[in-house]
Amino acid sequence: MDSGARPPQQPAASEVEICDAFQEVVLQLLRLKNIFHFSQSTFNLALTIFSRLLASVKVKERLLQCVTITSLRLAVKFNEEEELIPRIKDFIKHYGSGYTPNELLRMELAILDKLHWDLYIGTPLDFLTIVSMRSLQSLS
Repeated sequence: MDSGARPPQQPAASEVEICDAFQEVVLQLLRLKNIFHFSQSTFNLALTIFSRLLASVKVKERLLQCVTITSLRLAVKFNEEEELIPRIKDFIKHYGSGYTPNELLRMELAILDKLHWDLYIGTPLDFLTIVSMRSLQSLS
């Protein structure tokens, strides 16, 4: 008697690599000291930028840290007040050990190009914020 259920398939090697890379980035961002006092939504946007990039191109393992740091820098530029955005040298000093300002700027352009200069995409946190605001408004 065939119930039509198929046994679960093993994920492709590339899917496993992407999941491992994403997990590493999440852990890396969680380990960063928030010395510049960026908002939580900035870190969420950095993860969104990184995951969108991973979905569109294959990132070499040796570039993962540079892409992670650059995703955070782009999120900071997009999300934070201008006076809170650290200079690139200060950013590198605290987050991008081993990278030059030119390397980060080139990576910024590469990421922006791959994402068609569209960094923002609604996140689950945005959805929850909107729903909770509307709920509070309806109670008033």
